[in-house]
Amino acid sequence: MKLSKIMIGLLLVSPNLVLADDSARNEFFARQYQQLCELIAKPWKVANTADEAAQMSLSVTEPISIATTLNKAGEAYLDLSVENWDEKLIVFHSKGLDMDIAGADVLGADIDNQQCDSSKMTITHINTHEWGSYTLVLKGQPSEEVTLKITRETLD
Repeated sequence: MKLSKIMIGLLLVSPNLVLADDSARNEFFARQYQQLCELIAKPWKVANTADEAAQMSLSVTEPISIATTLNKAGEAYLDLSVENWDEKLIVFHSKGLDMDIAGADVLGADIDNQQCDSSKMTITHINTHEWGSYTLVLKGQPSEEVTLKITRETLD
């Protein structure tokens, strides 16, 4: 009986813990989040397959800010060129968009964006372990227009 009360209590408190974590991240990374907010997304044609993406590599050395349309299957592929070991990335992306990046760890996902005037984007933190190419797969609705902004995480 006590265990079920504890579980119910945790379930009721959990949304507050998530919001607190989101607020803490927004405060800690405020400068970088604000810089991404201000970047203008440029139209970009993304690949329809991972093989196509490998021929259109994007370096994460400088911030990336693109606006694109998912294909008729609701997918897009990007090849990210990572030049350093243990590179941490901040990714802003359209809400409702699923992301997968094989070989990397997600350190935080669906973080509430409290820095931009528009709340149409959510935040994900990714850690790559080695330098090299990483295929980022985006999944959403067929022919959906999406925005993606990426920058390297820095500690000030």
